[in-house]
Amino acid sequence: MSNSLISISILFTLLSLLLISCNGESKSNEQANTSSSIQNAADSTSGVLYKPSELALLMRQMHEELEQTGIELKDNPEPQISFADYSGIIGSTPTNPDEIDANYDAMARVWLSAYNEFKEEPSRENYNKVMETCVACHKHNCPGPIGKIEKLKF
Repeated sequence: MSNSLISISILFTLLSLLLISCNGESKSNEQANTSSSIQNAADSTSGVLYKPSELALLMRQMHEELEQTGIELKDNPEPQISFADYSGIIGSTPTNPDEIDANYDAMARVWLSAYNEFKEEPSRENYNKVMETCVACHKHNCPGPIGKIEKLKF
């Protein structure tokens, strides 16, 4: 009986050590995977994590707020909308300065005009005009977000 008790104790000890060593290896792998993910998110040429530009952040804010505004317009006949100041669309630092040209500045002014008209008279029609000016500009500069913008229209 004592031999079988010793054998069970040894077996239990070996299994415990095996589990502990596997657990340590798992944590090492998790750390390596996390490190790898961070490295993959880094810019491969500079090793710097992506930092959105002022203009990119402004555009994201515009999208979020205009999305909520669209929901408000859809659900309420007389919506209570708070309007942000987006005059920073002109002069904000872009992600790629080469994409900002006279066309961009002109389109930004057209967008601000449509946005101001929407602020004066918040309607679905004026909201869609704002979205259409977004799409028109993005066709010439940075076309990536067009699909997201199109989904905001009525």
